[in-house]
Amino acid sequence: MCAKPTAGHDDALFIRLSHSIIIGDYLGHYDNKTLAKSPSYAFWIALCHILGVPLLFGQKLLYMFSCGIIVLALRKFISNNFLLLLIYSLLLFNPAIYSTEMLRVYRSSIHPSLTLLLFGGIINFYIYEPSLKIKSLCGWGTFTGIVLAAFWLNREEAIWILPPLFIIISFSFWRLYKANYPNKCLLTACYISPIVIFLMILLTICTINYFKYDNFTYCEIKSQEFQAAVNSLQQIEHNRIPFVPLSRTAFSFAFKASPVFSEIKKPMEEMLFKKWSFFSEKAVNTPSGEIAGGWFHWALRDAVQSVGYYSSGAKAKDYYKRLSDDINRAFADGRLVQSNYLGKNVLWLTVKNLPEVIMKTVTFNGCDAENFYSDEPFAGVYVFETITGSRMAPIIELSNLSLADNYIRIRHDVWLVYKTIFPWLVMLGVICFLISVIQDICFHRLMNLNVLCIAIIVGIGCLFIGLCFITAIFGAGITILYLSPAQPLLIIFALLSCYNVIHLFFCIRDMKKR
Repeated sequence: MCAKPTAGHDDALFIRLSHSIIIGDYLGHYDNKTLAKSPSYAFWIALCHILGVPLLFGQKLLYMFSCGIIVLALRKFISNNFLLLLIYSLLLFNPAIYSTEMLRVYRSSIHPSLTLLLFGGIINFYIYEPSLKIKSLCGWGTFTGIVLAAFWLNREEAIWILPPLFIIISFSFWRLYKANYPNKCLLTACYISPIVIFLMILLTICTINYFKYDNFTYCEIKSQEFQAAVNSLQQIEHNRIPFVPLSRTAFSFAFKASPVFSEIKKPMEEMLFKKWSFFSEKAVNTPSGEIAGGWFHWALRDAVQSVGYYSSGAKAKDYYKRLSDDINRAFADGRLVQSNYLGKNVLWLTVKNLPEVIMKTVTFNGCDAENFYSDEPFAGVYVFETITGSRMAPIIELSNLSLADNYIRIRHDVWLVYKTIFPWLVMLGVICFLISVIQDICFHRLMNLNVLCIAIIVGIGCLFIGLCFITAIFGAGITILYLSPAQPLLIIFALLSCYNVIHLFFCIRDMKKR
C-alpha cells in the first residue's frame, strides 16, 4: 500500500479517525475535519485492525466476497455455470482494483466492493422467488439495509445509486401485486425493511454526532448551513475563471461587504491562499493564487478553524448561518451583485465531458501499472503501517526492486488484455441489450434480466453525469478513484445482455423445431 501522511484531508484523515475508533473515542476530538467526510471507511480500517487483518488483505477479501455475492445473485437468471465463472473471473481480475490509486489508504478502495455487495443484496432480496423462505428473505433484507448504509456513508456522491434502486424496487412491487404470491402483506413489510434499517443506521450516526459534537449530521459538507454559506459565496458576481467558484477578486469583494466573512481574512491571506492555490494549480492548472472548486470548501473550513469557530459543532453551524445571511443581505442592499455561478457553460461542459468519462471507463484509463511509493515523513509511514497492519511502499520509487517489477509487469499485462477486449465487449453488450428490449416491447412483456440491465445502465449513467457535472465545476473528478464502481457494473451489464440475446435465440430456435 501507499502511505500519504501529508494528505491531512484524505488518507491521513482516515488514519486519524480510525485510530480514535480503535482506542474507543469514536471519531476523536472535534475540528473542521472530524465530520467533513462520511465515516464508513474509518470504521472499516478500525474493524480490520481489531480483527487483526491487514487492511490491504481485508480489502481484497472484501472484493472477492462481493464478487461471490453478485454471482450468487445472478444464478437467479443464469443457469450456465461456465458463464457465472467467467463473470466472477472478469470481476476478480478487474484492473481498476489493482491500480496504484486504489492502493492508497482511501475510501474509494472499498467503493467497488460496496457497489457489488449492494447490487447483490438488492437482486437476492427484491427479485423474489416463491421458493425462498421468509426467514431467508429477512436475512437478505437486513444484509441489504446494512450494505446500503455503508455505501451511503462511504462517499458523498452516493446519490447515483437511488435511480437503479427505485427501478428494481418498483418492478418488484409491481410484480408482487400482479402475481398470485401468498403472504403479500408480509412480503410488503419485508420489502420495506432494508429502507428502515438504512434510515435507523443513519439516524444512529447523526444522533451520536449530536451528543458528542453538537451537530446532528453524518457529514458536515452536506449540512444545510455549510451548503447555504458556500452557495451564497459562489453567487457573487465577478469575472468567472474556469473551475474557480470564488476568485481572489470576489474574495476581496466579500471581505469588504461582509463583516462575518472578513473575520477569516487574515488566515486566508497569510497562509491558505498560498497553500490551496498550489494544489489547485498543480491539479487543474488554475491561475496562480486562485483556489479551484475541489479545494475551495477545504480552504473555507480551514480558515473558520483558524479563527476558533470549530470548538463545537453548534458554533461552526452558527458561523456558516451568519455568513450566509450576511452575504444575502449584501445582495439585497446592493453591496454585492448576485449571479448564477452555474450558467449555461457548466451544462455544456457537463455534456462535453461525457465522452471522456465513457472512454476512460471502457478503456480502464488510469489503471495501468506503474511504480508506487509513499510520501515522507518516515514517522508518518510508520503510523500508517501500525494502524493498517499492511506494509507500506518505501518512500523511494520501487523501480530497482525485482519483486515490484514482476508485480507491475503482471498488472500491466492484465490491463492490456482488458483495455483491448473490454470496449468491444461493451459495444456488443449495448447492441444485445437494445435487441432484447425491442423484443420485450414487441411481445408486451418485461423480463427480469432486462429490468436488471436497465437498472445497471441507469445507475452507470447517473454516476457518469454526476462526475461530468463535478468536473465541469471543480475541474477534477474523472479519475479511477471515482470511476471504479462503474467498471464491474459494466462487465456484468455486457455479459448479461449477451447471454440474454443468446438465450432468446435458442428459445426461438427450439420453438420453430416444435
